[in-house]
Amino acid sequence: MRNIIRLTLTLVAALVVAFTSEASAQTSFWVESFNKLNRDGEHTAQIDGRVVKSMNPRVGVYTWWRGSEGWGEAIVGLEWSPSKSVTFEIGTGVEMDGNPSRYQLGLWMGNDR
Repeated sequence: MRNIIRLTLTLVAALVVAFTSEASAQTSFWVESFNKLNRDGEHTAQIDGRVVKSMNPRVGVYTWWRGSEGWGEAIVGLEWSPSKSVTFEIGTGVEMDGNPSRYQLGLWMGNDR
């Protein structure tokens, strides 16, 4: 039960931060739904998403989450873009697991961010 509360609070905090900063800042998001199929032919429906709130052209706040029936994970963090084609991320979050703490480091490289 504590993990569900932690997951919910992390997601709510991330969404509040993402949607309550300056009106001039840019917000982007995506949500997707998919089915995970195992070798026995059983499937599990999953949903995940990401929200990014740019504080300025180089710095932003993000949240990412994924969930399915009886399980979920959420991460909130900061991202820094030294150029239009490179973004670094660092975040922390929770998962509904015996060890709920989660940490994330990310590097994105490409064209047309």
